[in-house]
Amino acid sequence: MGEKTKQMIAKEIRQAKYFSVIVDSTPDLAHVDQLTFVFRFVSEDGRVVERFIGFEPIHSHTGISLAESVIEMVRGLGLELSNCRGQSYDNASNMSGKYSGLQAHLKKQNPLILYTPCAAHSLNLVGVNSINNCCEEVKSFFELLQSLYTFSNASTHRWRTVFQNSEHHISHTLKSLSTTRWSCRAESTKALNENYGAIRDTLAKIASDCDEKIQTKCEAAALVAKLDKLETVIMSMLWDRVLQRFKATSDQLQKSNMDLATAVFALLLLFFCAHCTHIHFQNKHLAFAEKYSTEDERKRAISELLRKAEERKLSFKKWISSPQSTSTASFVAALEIAKRGKPFTDGEYMKESFMKISEHLFSDFKNKREIIQKIREMPLSAKTVRDRTIKMAENISSKQIVDINSAQAFSIACDESSDVNDVEQTALLCRYVNSDGPQEELIELIPLKGQTRGQDICDAVLSCLEAKGINTTHLVSVSTDGAPSMRGAHKGFVNLLQKSLDRELMTFHCILHQEALCAQTFPPDCVEVMNLVIKIVNKIIVNGLSHRQFCSLLEEVGNAYSDLLLHNKVRWLSREVLKRFATCLEHVKTFLESKGLSYPELEDLDWLSKFYFMVDMTSHLNTLNKNLQGKGRTALQMLEDVLAFERKMTVFARDAQKGTLSHFPSLREFKEANNQINYDYFHRAIITMQAAFGERFSDFRKEKPTLSFPVTPLDIDPSLLNTVAFTGVSKPDLEIELADIADKDLWVNKFKSLTADIEEVACQKATLVKEHKWSDMEKLPPPRQTCF
Repeated sequence: MGEKTKQMIAKEIRQAKYFSVIVDSTPDLAHVDQLTFVFRFVSEDGRVVERFIGFEPIHSHTGISLAESVIEMVRGLGLELSNCRGQSYDNASNMSGKYSGLQAHLKKQNPLILYTPCAAHSLNLVGVNSINNCCEEVKSFFELLQSLYTFSNASTHRWRTVFQNSEHHISHTLKSLSTTRWSCRAESTKALNENYGAIRDTLAKIASDCDEKIQTKCEAAALVAKLDKLETVIMSMLWDRVLQRFKATSDQLQKSNMDLATAVFALLLLFFCAHCTHIHFQNKHLAFAEKYSTEDERKRAISELLRKAEERKLSFKKWISSPQSTSTASFVAALEIAKRGKPFTDGEYMKESFMKISEHLFSDFKNKREIIQKIREMPLSAKTVRDRTIKMAENISSKQIVDINSAQAFSIACDESSDVNDVEQTALLCRYVNSDGPQEELIELIPLKGQTRGQDICDAVLSCLEAKGINTTHLVSVSTDGAPSMRGAHKGFVNLLQKSLDRELMTFHCILHQEALCAQTFPPDCVEVMNLVIKIVNKIIVNGLSHRQFCSLLEEVGNAYSDLLLHNKVRWLSREVLKRFATCLEHVKTFLESKGLSYPELEDLDWLSKFYFMVDMTSHLNTLNKNLQGKGRTALQMLEDVLAFERKMTVFARDAQKGTLSHFPSLREFKEANNQINYDYFHRAIITMQAAFGERFSDFRKEKPTLSFPVTPLDIDPSLLNTVAFTGVSKPDLEIELADIADKDLWVNKFKSLTADIEEVACQKATLVKEHKWSDMEKLPPPRQTCF
């Protein structure tokens, strides 16, 4: 479709005959410099059309090299450079140079090509130069803007305090000033002008806060002193007015339907507005000061103007009702957009696409017009999709709370993390059983306003549960990671939560987190092997040119993988970094030699033996890690996986000690080729890791009888059950009840049948895995559903 589209555009340009070309250079995410090609021409119906053609990688930024790329693109489209009548680029010397720039080289080929510098870029340079060559007061004002942003952005705590303070509703936030993106200055002046008092008061509070550092207090006090100056207030109002008009003109110049006449008119209009602003501040403000001589009169006049403006806003608000069918359809569309994480603006795109598809899909239908009209009436604006999504989310949340409060018991899990804005948040998840079986749902992402101590997390979680109306009486367990703020003996979240509830809970250290810690117990020599692999991978991938050349090498030799993987310290087990590096090892050596890079370890047999040992061992750990991450897995199933892996490690250790290496395919292949293996070293490494597994998971091991109770209640000693966390459950009464049903065939057969059903599902799963029927395996009922 892309190639067909390009051919259609080329055909349109050939029909128009004359055209202009717009070119810009920029690097992509892989650090590859690329030329962006855009062609402008007049269509047959007289419209000015602007078409994007594509990106072309470049290896040189000289004018002659860029000219060759443009000529090659023009000829590749089947066009004649002699028909080109215009060219437009930025003001860089390699583009606009009079003698050796791109425009000069194209003019040598065709003197009729008129060069026009990019109006938006030129306007940006005007703005930069106007500030740099202005008076010191203006420079000081923009330095203050940057200082405010730098101070607020120095930490997430400051940013929350200044811009997310509940006492003040701040609609816009400051942006870092940029010479290439002039709109940042307009956004910053707008943020300061609209929230001047709120920002000033917050900084004053920071300056007088005894808990803040002395340096922070001094910086805040200095900023408050500058904000208290009348000159700063006037500069904020003046430059906000000027830059908003400046930004509007810049945005207009960047539209695809812009032409030279309109661009000249827009620039002249901007000049006129700037001149009028100058006259306005010279004349009007003097008249206003004379008309309202006292400060109270001025305040009343401003309040009256604000009231009238608010009335005008309210007069345009109205509620448009939609038919029931189209409203229901818009809810369905909003649900699909939200489930796939797409932006709300995709609603209009979906609607437009559906209408175009329906023109062909329902061409044989008699009521085709009615169908398309229904689609057209379906409300799918960005605001509508947003409102629909919020309503559905509120409905789901209310149902969750009803289910949780009606459950006999529920558990929570807490995890702390930072979002893209560096705001610390605690993810609160809940597991419970309702009429549909076991459920696992996200309750809330709780932002932490201040510090992230155990007390702060505990207060935030309890406040969230109370605000949502969740009854903590039936809370039986809590799971967290191993951070001191979570599991500290005295001031950790878990301990403080139990004190707040005034009862004991079943507490668990996240089994995935413990497994990851155990996996990091490789000997120091093996850790150095991993570090060298990371170093080599970074050496290849970080440089854009080297990365492209290496990928081309793998493609030429037909390697199973097309690229290497970067190491991730947080989730490295789920990324088969070592396995992929081992598969590409010979090609890595070849590539490094071609670059003149030497790593003698890659030829060292001892280093290679440890490397292949880690490849196989991390592969086994990766399998365990993936099993533990499956959604809906019960604590008992995960514990059984860990205990099974401990037993497997005994097999691994025996295998390494004997030298058979049946479970180490990569190391066995290396041994057959070199016959140099230190079996005792690998045996000790496995035993050490097995000991680490044995020392951890104590909380799960201790609660194993309680976790196994729902599956085999008649085979467990009731005295071993932990019933303290279950309010309303009496252990003596439970013991009597179990003794009462232990010899009754009805209940005995019921649990035998349950065990048989679970075994049958496990056997079917094993058979489907052996036959690689993954889609059929997804249709099997999960064990938790069979159990509950």
